[in-house]
Amino acid sequence: MTSIGLGIHLWAQNTDWASYLAAARLVDRLGYDHLWTWDHLISAVGDTDRPVFEGYTTLAAWAMATERVRLGLMVGANTFRNPAVLAKTVSTLDHISGGRAILGLGSGWHVREHEAFGLEFGSGFGERLDWLEEALSIVRPLLGGEEVDHVGPHYRVERLRLVPPPVQDRVPIMVGGVGERKTLRSVARHADMWNAQSPLAEAPHKLQVLRDHPGERGLVTAISGMITKQGVSIWATEPPAAGYRYDDVSKAAAAATGSVPVVDAGEAGVGSVLTYTVTADAEGPSRSIALVDLGDGRRALAISDDRPLAQVLVATDVVGARAAVAADGSFALA
Repeated sequence: MTSIGLGIHLWAQNTDWASYLAAARLVDRLGYDHLWTWDHLISAVGDTDRPVFEGYTTLAAWAMATERVRLGLMVGANTFRNPAVLAKTVSTLDHISGGRAILGLGSGWHVREHEAFGLEFGSGFGERLDWLEEALSIVRPLLGGEEVDHVGPHYRVERLRLVPPPVQDRVPIMVGGVGERKTLRSVARHADMWNAQSPLAEAPHKLQVLRDHPGERGLVTAISGMITKQGVSIWATEPPAAGYRYDDVSKAAAAATGSVPVVDAGEAGVGSVLTYTVTADAEGPSRSIALVDLGDGRRALAISDDRPLAQVLVATDVVGARAAVAADGSFALA
């Protein structure tokens, strides 16, 4: 049976620190499996002068304010940090959090923030992807406790071992991107998790390309996809088969607390909402997804497509509410 976990990605812009920290504590208290923020130095959406917080200092603060949720950047920009320094940062985060760190890494894409901070951006995506592959070849063994000597086209590391090593024997690495020739090669070689933001209809092809890359070790246990134009990430230990429906994947995304097993449709009854997720599309009705405790050890995954966006956005008290689940997997709040 496929096991599903649900996480929350909190945007780092358009907020104050007190609200941002309170949201992280709420995510941890509600029992989500992982908590993410992005890695931008200026606001990535809208005007570039909006407030935004730096990623790794945010994660360190969250680590002190939370108890169980795993923490990472979705995903870090490789161009921002030397990979050896990055490995040391993540190892320190792993100690602060008691072994809850995830290293997310991608090539970087936001031109303006590189210009503003004087960061090297390379000649294009191809060169930055080469830098990403080289960085991963340094970070992975360092996080595994190995001593690294490396003289490469872009980075140099001399007789370096992380002391102390991370708490986790293997710190999970998430690689972001869907490029079939370079990015998926790096995913196959180094990653435990894959941030693949592309249309869900393309997922079977991308997964096959990933499997066909030399070095694929069968360790990539997470995929993500776009359900709406704003996007919702889906994490599954097994990929959906070709021909799957949006509803099937959306319902899988709702299995949240403690990576509970997916429950087949047909669990009817009335119960209490454990987790509640919304996929918001401003051009039409939202899809709301609920994990409902029906009692006697039964949990149902339910989905509803008929709630207008305005209603969803004010539904702040859904967790803990009573919900009626029909045999076809739909639900309505009682």
